[in-house]
Amino acid sequence: MKALLPGLCMMAFLAASPAASAQAVDTPWLRENTWAFGNMDSGNVSWDNFRATFVGVAPNPAGDFDQIFYNDLYKDKLFNAGFCYGMDVMAMLMMSDGGWMGFCHPPYIYPARSSLSGALDPKLVQAIMITHGNQINRGFLVFLLDVIAAQENRDGNYAYYQVGKYLAQGDQPVISVSQSLIPTDSAHVLVPYYEDVSGSIKRIFVYDPNRSIYVPGSDRHDYYANGSNFIAIKSDGTWSYHFNDLSVPPWTGNPSSGGNCIAIPLSVAGRKDRLPQSLFADAQLAINTIFIFGRDVHVRQVTAGDRRYMNGREVAFGKNALTTILPFQTSGRNPNDTLQVYFVRGIEPQCWEIEAHGPYRVEMFYAGQHTAVSGVGNGDRMRFYTPLRPVINQSRR
Repeated sequence: MKALLPGLCMMAFLAASPAASAQAVDTPWLRENTWAFGNMDSGNVSWDNFRATFVGVAPNPAGDFDQIFYNDLYKDKLFNAGFCYGMDVMAMLMMSDGGWMGFCHPPYIYPARSSLSGALDPKLVQAIMITHGNQINRGFLVFLLDVIAAQENRDGNYAYYQVGKYLAQGDQPVISVSQSLIPTDSAHVLVPYYEDVSGSIKRIFVYDPNRSIYVPGSDRHDYYANGSNFIAIKSDGTWSYHFNDLSVPPWTGNPSSGGNCIAIPLSVAGRKDRLPQSLFADAQLAINTIFIFGRDVHVRQVTAGDRRYMNGREVAFGKNALTTILPFQTSGRNPNDTLQVYFVRGIEPQCWEIEAHGPYRVEMFYAGQHTAVSGVGNGDRMRFYTPLRPVINQSRR
């Protein structure tokens, strides 16, 4: 049933809420607040969807930064990796407000395609797409950059306490996990709804949009019924989550290595905002974008003064770490793409050392300037400066 009036959604929400108390295993909360279908993907998303996702986008492409951002990241890359962020956030907005974008709570009433992967209704798919795009708006990126600046993005203990805080405040969070901090690696977004402690292990119980409780099977319904749906956290902040089958090694991280584990409240994750380049004239508020294209291209180091982004092949942690850089990972399955995206806060000069084997292109929107350099690398380490100036080659390393 689609909502015709806001009041109809609110009535449905009020009727459903008393049954939706959170427990750990096969809970009414999961059944009332999640989708009857699994994750989906798409490509070549329209400009109209792009415009509906953000504030202040022109009615038609105009050859400016917005169009480049649409062409390079939004149109194909953001959606061919899955819709986990959009599915999670839209379901939680429906739970919070009784409905969202014309669709009523509870989510499970909307049928799946015959494959049980994705929504049958194309209007619902579009609504989830638009919500999915929130992960690259300015407010969301600022939130992530704040967590990175505090060096809390890989700390499972911090995520555990933030989830508890947001739930207590009534600001339902989502939680982003990734297998590393490399932009071309996988990331995934989950919905935490319950926490407990088992022995020395803290547990965050989650809804995973890749696994519908309404679909039979050991890795779907039984995953929740058996209580396997949690992020495990050790006392030192090491976290782990089985993104795939339980027989496959989990994704993991800790405060100084591995992947992200970040809790984001719905007040941030569900808010429509501008694209990241907005307000770039303010040096402290600027969010710059760096696109790196190439099949075998690697960032080996970034420096700003005496601060460093990398410690060997791992992102640095500690006093001299450079904490103004967000390596962006599309939320979903690994798209195996040739594009790396980095968001950088502030306009301080930086030196990016990049190693390329074969064709490459480095494109920067930095301090209000759009610059690009392309070429063919032979494995030498090259230096690029912000704003982008001619490349300087170094000896091979």
